[in-house]
Amino acid sequence: MTAILIVLFGMTALVLSAQQTDGRTEYAWGSYYNPGNLILGASARLDTGNGYFGLATSPSAELIYAKPTGPIDLGAQLVSRVGFALTGPDAPGVGLGVGLLATGRLGFRGFDLVPFEELQRLDLYAGLGVAFDLARYPAEQTGGLPLSFVGRAGVAYYLNNRMSVFFGTTQWNQTTGAEIGLRYRMGSTPVVTGGLAELATATQASIYLGSYFFAVPIPFVDTWYHDYSTYEVGQGTVWEFTTTDYEDVVRVERAVVARDASGAEWRSYRWVVPSEDQTDLTGDELYFELRVNADGSWDRMRFVDLFSGRPAEYIFEPGARDAEVMTLLEQEALQGTDPEEQGFRVESRGRVRHTVDAGTYDAERFAIVDVSDSPEDFEIEFYLADDAPGRLIRTIMTGTEDGEPYRFEGQLVRITTGNGRRF
Repeated sequence: MTAILIVLFGMTALVLSAQQTDGRTEYAWGSYYNPGNLILGASARLDTGNGYFGLATSPSAELIYAKPTGPIDLGAQLVSRVGFALTGPDAPGVGLGVGLLATGRLGFRGFDLVPFEELQRLDLYAGLGVAFDLARYPAEQTGGLPLSFVGRAGVAYYLNNRMSVFFGTTQWNQTTGAEIGLRYRMGSTPVVTGGLAELATATQASIYLGSYFFAVPIPFVDTWYHDYSTYEVGQGTVWEFTTTDYEDVVRVERAVVARDASGAEWRSYRWVVPSEDQTDLTGDELYFELRVNADGSWDRMRFVDLFSGRPAEYIFEPGARDAEVMTLLEQEALQGTDPEEQGFRVESRGRVRHTVDAGTYDAERFAIVDVSDSPEDFEIEFYLADDAPGRLIRTIMTGTEDGEPYRFEGQLVRITTGNGRRF
C-alpha cells in the first residue's frame, strides 16, 4: 500500500506543481532552470577502454529549451573532448572531438518532504547524442568512422542559484570515464514556493479517507445507521467482511478514543487485509484518527506520514462531513417520506434474537430494497441492537450485476476496550 501511495502522490505533485500568480508561473516542486537558460561547464575525467587509460577534459555549453513540468527540463548540449592517452600501445596520444546531445534534467527544488529536504540542491541529468572525432589515436577508432556514440549521466549539486559541482560518467566512442566538473548557469531562475510537504499531507489524507470510506462494503456499516454516540470512551468494535468477488477477509476496527466538553470526539479507524498466505489478518494496515465535531462535521485527522514515518495532521475545510463520501444513497434519503422516488423502499422485518461472533443480541431487523427499473437490483439487510456499540451488528447486501449474483456480508466479531490515541 505504501508503494501505491507514493506513486499516487508523485503523480499528484507533478500535476499540481505549477500555478499562475500575477502572470508568472510558480512551482511547488521545480528546478533551477527556465527555457532559455545557458549552462557553461567543464570537467576532468579518467577514461578507460580496450586497453586504453588516459585523462580527458570536456568543456560544454547547454541550452534549456523546454520545461514540460516544474522539475523536468529538456535541453541541447554541445560538448568537446580533449583526451590524453597515458598507457597502452598508442601512448602518448591525443584525441580531439565534439559532440551534440539531447539532454534531460530532473530537479528537486521545493522538495521539502521530511526527511528529504537536502535533495532540493540536487539536479539529476542525462544526455544522449553523437560525437565527431577530429583527431583520434588508434585505440579509439571504430571501423575507421569519425562518428560515434556519446552519452552522459550524473548528478549536480548546486552551491548557489548559479554555480554547481557535478559528478557523472561519460561514454565517448570506445572509452568510458568517471568525471567531476563545475557548471555555471546563466539566465532567469523559476519561482519555486515549496509547500510540497503540505501537498503531501493533503494528498495522503484524501487517499486514507478514500481507501476507507469508498471500500466496499465498509460504507454499509460506517455511514448508515452506525451510531458512535453509543460508544464509551476507549470502547471499540471489530468487524469482518466477506464477499463473493474476493477470497480476502477484510477486518475493520473502530473506536472512540477521546471526547471533550464540546461534544467533539476522536475516532480511530483501522482497516486490515489478510497476509498473502491467508492464514491471519496481519497484512496491509491502514490506520488514521479522525476528530469529529459535535455537529458531525470533520475537524482534522492524523495518520503516519508515509515519507517520514512521523505523525502528520490534516485540517479539513469547515463543514466537511462523512455524508459527502457515501457511495450509493445519502443518509437523509433513508428517512424520506417518499422512498419510491429514491428507487428503493425500507422494509421493517421485526425483532429477532440474532447471533454474531461477538454474541447474541435482541435486534431490530430491516432492509433497504431496490424497487427501481434497473435490471441490476440489490437488497441491504441491517440488524440493529441497542446494547451493542454502534448498534449495528450485521449487514448483508445481495443483488445482481451483469446478470451475476453477488453477496457482501459483514458482522461484529468482537468488542474491545482500553483503546487510546496513537497520535
